[in-house]
Amino acid sequence: MTEVIKVSGDTWNLEYGKGKWTYLEKDPGEQSRNAIIAIYCKQFAVDGKLLDVGCGTGSLCDFLLDKQKENYLGIDISAEAIRLANLKRNLTYIIESAETFQSDEKFDIIIFNEVLYYVDYKKALKRFSEFLAANGTIIISVYKNPAISESLEKIWNVTDSMFETMEHTILCKKSNSGALWWDIKALKKKEY
Repeated sequence: MTEVIKVSGDTWNLEYGKGKWTYLEKDPGEQSRNAIIAIYCKQFAVDGKLLDVGCGTGSLCDFLLDKQKENYLGIDISAEAIRLANLKRNLTYIIESAETFQSDEKFDIIIFNEVLYYVDYKKALKRFSEFLAANGTIIISVYKNPAISESLEKIWNVTDSMFETMEHTILCKKSNSGALWWDIKALKKKEY
């Protein structure tokens, strides 16, 4: 069984409403992470359809090309995050959990930006790979938190069994309070 950090939609709504996550829009480390994800989007599907799972307030979109924004769909379980996203950015966002999302569309890029610890990642990766277009790319960003390092290792073991790593960036932000690390990977489905 996969380990999941359980957070309800109500808790996310409360935290976004109180401004707990506003630093994601301004922090240089967070912006750098989003910039790297956007570079991967440009590299692997400059004109493709993008699905951002757990999009929050949509801060990734600040780094996407205009033509990518036209083909962007962000989903998040938090109605408050989606409300804020719609206030800040005129793009397509829907209130939806990763567990219940359905689509007849295929996406050239599916992004899991700091979200896989909150869902059953085995099920999510398998399920969302069905929404992936032929030769599509999955982009995963995880925060390397020592408290969940065992879970992160399991996430990468699952991705390694299902996908081939096309690009891998390790990002470090150092400050007086220490260092923050992220792993960011662009992956393609393995062909069997």
